[in-house]
Amino acid sequence: MFFRQALIGMMQLLAVFAFFAIGFVCVSLPFFTHLRLQAANILFEESRLLIWVGVAFFSFALLLTLGFFSLSKGRFLLLRMGEHTTEIDVRILKKAIPPMLTKQLSGKVRLRDVEVFKNRELRIGLTMAPMEDKEKETILLDAEYHLQTLLSERFGYSRPFIVQLKE
Repeated sequence: MFFRQALIGMMQLLAVFAFFAIGFVCVSLPFFTHLRLQAANILFEESRLLIWVGVAFFSFALLLTLGFFSLSKGRFLLLRMGEHTTEIDVRILKKAIPPMLTKQLSGKVRLRDVEVFKNRELRIGLTMAPMEDKEKETILLDAEYHLQTLLSERFGYSRPFIVQLKE
């Protein structure tokens, strides 16, 4: 699992828990008179506490905003060709890799995901059908060679990249 996917999952889980907690409080509050009276007391007499609660929520919202912003980064691969610099959208790589894998490796390996970190580090996630270890190693080496060839010939990308395999 890529770090970005784990981060997205954690943020989604956090949002679900937040809504669940708010719903739980709203449903259970009518059954707890003492709790309602304490909440009313805080609202009317201890308003300074509300400032800290508001600051905490603003801080949390800022952290979520920064988290979502960081998730949107890494969608472009920055290529330098001599004095020229260009960006390639990851979706182009996602469209170019599967036909090559199907053609060169008879569909034994499939593309799972492509991610770019800090516009430089390319990570390609692959899935492989169950097979013997010796055959897996050969196919993985072939996949790496064909990916390297595709990236260098078609996109001019000659730097190292990471291949992650999931069975």
